[in-house]
Amino acid sequence: MAQQSKLASMGEMLSSIAHQWRQPLNRVNSNVSVLRSVLRRDPIDYKMLLSQTEMIETNTKYMSDTIADFSNFFHPDKTETEFLLQDVIDQALGLINQRTKNVEILIVSNKEIELFSFEKEFLQVLLIILNNAIDNFESKATKGAKIEITMQENEDMATLTICDNGGGVGEKDIDKIFDPYFTTKFVHEGTGLGLYVARMMIKSSMHGKLLVQNKNGGACFEIITPSRKK
Repeated sequence: MAQQSKLASMGEMLSSIAHQWRQPLNRVNSNVSVLRSVLRRDPIDYKMLLSQTEMIETNTKYMSDTIADFSNFFHPDKTETEFLLQDVIDQALGLINQRTKNVEILIVSNKEIELFSFEKEFLQVLLIILNNAIDNFESKATKGAKIEITMQENEDMATLTICDNGGGVGEKDIDKIFDPYFTTKFVHEGTGLGLYVARMMIKSSMHGKLLVQNKNGGACFEIITPSRKK
């Protein structure tokens, strides 16, 4: 039974890494195509060349970090650190900046919020939710796509709300979207593990909650976690 549990955990981790690698691999592939185009030009646009190689470096570093993050998730001796919620949001938006060119991003906060938790895992959760919203915009060809990120702190709990205007989650699906292997995407577009992993990280690692509801013509995800060291 112990061996089966270990194998199940390894399979879960590999599936999670594969899910998180899907978008950065696509971006690297796109960067390589641009590089080929640049190298065919005369004269060569060295500024564009440098920009594309930097993007490749950013994405491959993220992919490398993903392996470490998920390995640490199943490691009992991982340690919590102090970090600013705004910094993690900035990191997430920086990693997907190529996908948000046609998306209006609005960040609302009335104070600086510090968390004592697992920063890289929190980043993974943000990326899962943001990438899902963008996938939804693309599949529905949403006009005036918008994501609003709101930060609040109440006593010793921090709440991060991510809302989009992409039409929301179907009523028959909203109770299932955190189930493993459930997806509304085509088979080649998703594994159905993203939101399951996100909730597992928030609940198991951070002793918090990940909730969803339809609101104002879109989906709203709410991440509630302790904000201070107890």
